[in-house]
Amino acid sequence: MADNFSLWHQLGYVFRKVDDVLDLELSALGLSLQDVQLLYSLKQAPEWRLRMSDLADSVALTRSGVTRAVSRLVKRSLVCRQVCPKDQRAMYAVMTSEGDDALAGAMEIVEPVLQKYFFDGLSKMDERAIMRVMEQVSVLLADSKACQRAEVR
Repeated sequence: MADNFSLWHQLGYVFRKVDDVLDLELSALGLSLQDVQLLYSLKQAPEWRLRMSDLADSVALTRSGVTRAVSRLVKRSLVCRQVCPKDQRAMYAVMTSEGDDALAGAMEIVEPVLQKYFFDGLSKMDERAIMRVMEQVSVLLADSKACQRAEVR
């Protein structure tokens, strides 16, 4: 059991430290890692648009957290808000062309940092194994009652 926690602790440490490096490097562009994660999620979506609740889920933020984060991006014209035509109570976050440009610039920083501090130490087989494990864990988390409760916040 202690070995499980040791691995979990080490994973958390590595991810936090790489996140710290990314945040520091991205600050030169006036962006945070969270900003880039939000823009990346929007870039992956059809028409660069997601409901606010889906965007929150994609980056593991609470609804209020994503509202604050999107507000910062709206002020910089990287994202705009649109009312959902089918449900006037729902709001979309939509990445603008300025947001796409900002994401492209951020990726010029993110990719080399990830390569240096994470991927250079892995083989292609390691990468595939990690992706497989992350997909399996994501499925388990999606079914977890604790995660479903956390999404309501």
